[in-house]
Amino acid sequence: MNYQRIYDQLISKRQADTPEGYTENHHIVPRSMGGGDEDENMVRLTAREHFMAHLLLAKIHGGKQWLSVQYMAGSNRFMDRNFSIAARTYEMARREISEMMQGHVVSEETRSKISDALKGKPLCAETREKMSASRTGKSHADETKAKLSTMSKGRIITAAQRVKISEAQKGKPRGAMSEETKNKLSIAHLGKKLSAEHRAKLSDAKKGKPSVRAGQTLSDESKAKISQAKKGKPWSEARRAAHEKRKEAQLAA
Repeated sequence: MNYQRIYDQLISKRQADTPEGYTENHHIVPRSMGGGDEDENMVRLTAREHFMAHLLLAKIHGGKQWLSVQYMAGSNRFMDRNFSIAARTYEMARREISEMMQGHVVSEETRSKISDALKGKPLCAETREKMSASRTGKSHADETKAKLSTMSKGRIITAAQRVKISEAQKGKPRGAMSEETKNKLSIAHLGKKLSAEHRAKLSDAKKGKPSVRAGQTLSDESKAKISQAKKGKPWSEARRAAHEKRKEAQLAA
């Protein structure tokens, strides 16, 4: 398909006939390619035509032109337009940008500027859905997982963030954890002691709720694992007191 011919036809059409209603300014030669703001380099396009123009430019020239496509597809600024952008188009823009950026090292100064610019800007529901669709079925590489883990260490989650995370997870089914995940969690919690405040919160949260194991019978394998895990571990005062109380109740019966 001759994208350049289609782009030229669109520009020629609107230079001869400005559309009615809501329109947007478009740089015929993008500023990233040396175009300026002079009248001969500007044309009025409808919102849909403006997006299509940048999509055509991206397909013609590639590279940084895909940044405009991604920005227009995901920015809150463009959410009041009367047309929708397919998740496939958004994914294509993200993929092209990803390939373009491979091997490109972003300086700490640039990272800081990007972070500051995005702070406090919420993503709309449509953008979140597109981002989710573009990631479906994909998994992080081990190197990326290690980086994410390092970034998260020592990060303090505020009470407001905890509430948001809890609300977002409500009603979502949780799949069974793999043995590898269980082992990692077990290793991560070894030697950690819960504070009295934390224990009190857990206790209050469980009050009035039926036990998740109510009516369940442990298999011989599970019993053996629990027994093996507890071997050689000293009892806490609370556990010893509870054990003595049970023995007294059994003797009294």
